Amino acid sequence: VGKAITAYQRLLIPGNSRFDRFIASTNEGTATTNDTELTGEESRGLRLFIGKANCTNCHNGPLFSNNSFHNTGLLSYPGKLPDLGRVTAVSKAKEDPFNCLGAFSDDPRSCMELLFTRSGKELVGTFRTPSLRHLKRSAPYGHAGQQTTLTDVINHYNKAPDAMIGHNEAKPLELWPWERWQLEAFLETLDSPPDLDSRWLTPAS
Repeated sequence: VGKAITAYQRLLIPGNSRFDRFIASTNEGTATTNDTELTGEESRGLRLFIGKANCTNCHNGPLFSNNSFHNTGLLSYPGKLPDLGRVTAVSKAKEDPFNCLGAFSDDPRSCMELLFTRSGKELVGTFRTPSLRHLKRSAPYGHAGQQTTLTDVINHYNKAPDAMIGHNEAKPLELWPWERWQLEAFLETLDSPPDLDSRWLTPAS
């Protein structure tokens, strides 16, 4: 059952966002339309994203994620103890009989990541950098849904409070209110519905 779910999830790739269409039209040198150009607010937000706000330090590449683990000082969900994050998850993954080294694995030889994964105390309170694709539809945000809106997320990074556990790697952004609005406007251009690969969903003849 787990393998079947995983196989299906691999079909859920992001569709084209407004930002993708903007980049494509820019690269091709084609005339922009209302669907392929960014507004002034969105353009300024893009400049902040790759500049002053330092977002690309972690949110980069096609999925806007470096797939690494970081402690960004998120508070625990109300009523819950602080989450140890990656350091606990690594131990559980290595003990799981369904991991890629287990008897149910199709190819244990491709399990180098689990064999050589870090498990030191520097991973306390760290969580994988999430993709920014499909962003508007993935609320609430944070590893436990602590943040309701994108505004909450941006405000958190703007202040970068001390972490309850471990060390917050983020530094205060000190963005002005209008800069935070511009950054949020840009982030909303990354929204894209999933693009199901119809080749694999067509019943066999």
